[in-house]
Amino acid sequence: IPKAVKMIQQNLSLNQMIADVFELALGDYDGQGEIFFSEGTDFATSVTVNQNTTPDQARSSRMLIKVSKAESILIERKKQIPDLIKLDVETFEPEGLQGFGNLFPRKAIFLIEVLSSINAEKLADFFPESEFDFYNIDDAKKSFRKTDKLEKSDFYNALIVPKETMFNFDFLRLPQKGE
Repeated sequence: IPKAVKMIQQNLSLNQMIADVFELALGDYDGQGEIFFSEGTDFATSVTVNQNTTPDQARSSRMLIKVSKAESILIERKKQIPDLIKLDVETFEPEGLQGFGNLFPRKAIFLIEVLSSINAEKLADFFPESEFDFYNIDDAKKSFRKTDKLEKSDFYNALIVPKETMFNFDFLRLPQKGE
């Protein structure tokens, strides 16, 4: 979304940070896709590639966008496989992960939005329980708990950590009310 890219670039500048910003959506293919906005707008805080999720689908407009596999970006731009990945793409997370292909970052830490049990099941295919630890984050209640498997988040996000990671997240606990 051009407006979002501009906001990211301004935020990076204000915070004196350097980052590569790609004007595209991560997916499981290289090509074109579309996103939808409520009629008369050119920005949304929540869009899904190739799926109209606007409240009133009859009154929406679409924007064609570039879609790329992460694997293609890493190879073409000669980038390193990331150590930390934040993925929040409104149920398009499995497709985004699929796009890593043979370069799937098995040693990376992931912070992923998991909005439904169905999506959790799809995502679990990428994260075997024998190789990863799972933490359910509830920002609303300020809670953080370890789980046996990847599941729908109590409030949006899950933290997924390779078991071989030297840092142990078990000690983390957000303060509870009254503490």
